[in-house]
Amino acid sequence: MNREFRSNTRILLVLMLIWTMALPLSEAKSDSNGRKGYACLTGTYLIKEGSGTRGVWTFTGDGNFIGTSSAQPLLNFSTLQGVWEQTDWKRAQATVMDFTVDDQGNLVNIARVDIVIETDRKSCNTIEGEFSLRFFEEGEDPMKPETDTGSPIMDIFKGERITTP
Repeated sequence: MNREFRSNTRILLVLMLIWTMALPLSEAKSDSNGRKGYACLTGTYLIKEGSGTRGVWTFTGDGNFIGTSSAQPLLNFSTLQGVWEQTDWKRAQATVMDFTVDDQGNLVNIARVDIVIETDRKSCNTIEGEFSLRFFEEGEDPMKPETDTGSPIMDIFKGERITTP
């Protein structure tokens, strides 16, 4: 019986050791889809596009994106909403959409913006990148970019993290 106790104790100790070694791997921050690496980029940034348009973009810890633009009132489009994910140690990508309406509030099109983001990776206090903007009319599917019959509008951007004083 003493020999059986030692054998069971050894097995238990080995299992505890394996669990202890695996624990740090499971503690990496991830969203509900299992994507990892959100700690650096997560936050809100003041954006300046190459066109001169200004914006405020928020990257949430669970992979959601919310953005506003200084061009919204002039061009009658809604808040940008979508998702983002980290693609490597200093890059991410996002896909966001908004609605464009006419002066009577009728839907004109759905805009899709595909964004490539690069962080400074020292602190993620600055970001930069490029984006393509496409407009999807009736009969075109913004979930399938190849259905857009128009040419994309390309632009670049730079952004700085908004912080408290």
